[in-house]
Amino acid sequence: MKRVLLVNASPVKNGSVSKMVNRYRDTLSKQGKVSVQEIFINDMKIEPCKGCMLCRKGKACKIEDDTGALLEMLKVSDEVVIGMPVYWANIPGHLKNFFDRSVSSMMDDSDKLPKGLMKGKTAVLLLSLNTSPIPDFFAGESRKARGAIKEIFRYSGIRLRGTAVNKGAKGKKQLEEKTLGKIDSLAGSTR
Repeated sequence: MKRVLLVNASPVKNGSVSKMVNRYRDTLSKQGKVSVQEIFINDMKIEPCKGCMLCRKGKACKIEDDTGALLEMLKVSDEVVIGMPVYWANIPGHLKNFFDRSVSSMMDDSDKLPKGLMKGKTAVLLLSLNTSPIPDFFAGESRKARGAIKEIFRYSGIRLRGTAVNKGAKGKKQLEEKTLGKIDSLAGSTR
């Protein structure tokens, strides 16, 4: 049975990111033989990294919060699906805090070249941004946010297998058919 971790990284529980994550989950559940765990990262206590470097020396992080629990969920999953808003063409802060705090568990950089510790896992990104398609084409907000996450996955050994993007989200009540189709396609290809 494939284990999928759905991470909703939006502070808005009923916004466009939630609609995307819910659609992915619903399409996935129709397949059966898939175990799904879903979390709202903003409900978790995840402090920013303090730069003490204890984790890089093989020691446990001295900050006591929910980072370890979320990291364990990631470790036991086969695929992680991250739904996130795009802020300033980048990753939302709470999600970035998690990745900053998880470096030593996701990547071994003790040799000359970093070695991914999450090899064999796959990922899907569900991005939502207020910028409409034409300005996004020129400004590249969704492309830059995807690139930031892709770098984290690359160093971790996680293979990004697809992205669905909801552009021009502000004020929309529903997701566009094109976006829904992409989400269904990505969820339908989870095996």
